[in-house]
Amino acid sequence: MEGLVRASALSGFSECVKNLGGDTLHIFNSAGIPVHALTDPQSWISFGACLRAYELASRMLKYPAFGVRHATSRDLSYLGPLILYARHASRLREAVEDFRRYFYIHNTGYRSVMEPGPVFSTLTYHMPDKLREGANQWVEGTMCSTQRMIKHIMGGEDVRLERILFRHAALRPLSEYEDVYGVPVLFEQKADGAVIDSRYLDMAVPHHDTMIHQFMERYLQDRLPQIDDNLVAATRVLLETLIPAAQGKLEIVAEHLHIHPRTLQRRLQEVGFSFSELLDDQRRLMAERLLNEGNLPLVNIAFFLGYAEQSAFNHAFERWHGVAPSRWLKNRS
Repeated sequence: MEGLVRASALSGFSECVKNLGGDTLHIFNSAGIPVHALTDPQSWISFGACLRAYELASRMLKYPAFGVRHATSRDLSYLGPLILYARHASRLREAVEDFRRYFYIHNTGYRSVMEPGPVFSTLTYHMPDKLREGANQWVEGTMCSTQRMIKHIMGGEDVRLERILFRHAALRPLSEYEDVYGVPVLFEQKADGAVIDSRYLDMAVPHHDTMIHQFMERYLQDRLPQIDDNLVAATRVLLETLIPAAQGKLEIVAEHLHIHPRTLQRRLQEVGFSFSELLDDQRRLMAERLLNEGNLPLVNIAFFLGYAEQSAFNHAFERWHGVAPSRWLKNRS
């Protein structure tokens, strides 16, 4: 499963590519990212497609430090309420745990683990091996963001990481890595991570505010998937993103909602739906929108909606509307 990430994760991406002389639209199309999804920073896009965009940008632009460049060219506002919540924790250890706990709101594609130790603690990042194979640029940028996040939370206090760990081999000279991170960088490690002196984790956060912290916690709790409140809406939102990634399947949607596929099917049936009905109807809505936009030929729309052939899409459309897609569009003009 590729996971999902908020479109805000790609904020500043276009500017970064443009400054390096590249074509963002070509990169997004090649990676499988629908450009219209980026108009809403809170919309979900495929995390796998996002990783591919980073790798393609690095390769097409012949710029092996693209992930680092993107991470250092923007502020941390793309993380939204998460960074504000962590900034008002009581101690750095709590801030890191806060961030880890609610990161799912921003990205479902990977997770982080804090491994405490008496002298040094390690914040490690984990994603499925298949995704990690194409995530070098993303991970290198993430380590930059981790450093910046800690500095931001601590209000400029002199809190330094001890070293950076990467699963992949070095992509450029070691001196360039140490210039970027300012600490030793180790490659071909068992996990991607950042090592920090455990004493720093017990330091008080300068901007600690209990009231703001509690308010933000309630806000983030409300943002977590509330599948019992509106399961149909949650399923539709996921299908909107998963269908173009060829992941519009019961098992994958259920995994994103953290419930068993049979449980998802049963709960949908309790409110009068089946998963296959929702999948079919979501395809119908997306087909109508894409036809009205008029930007894609029918064969592309068919592929976008997960049909192996245009003829299969045509049959489905005639079942929905009683006419072929071209006739339906002509009747509406």
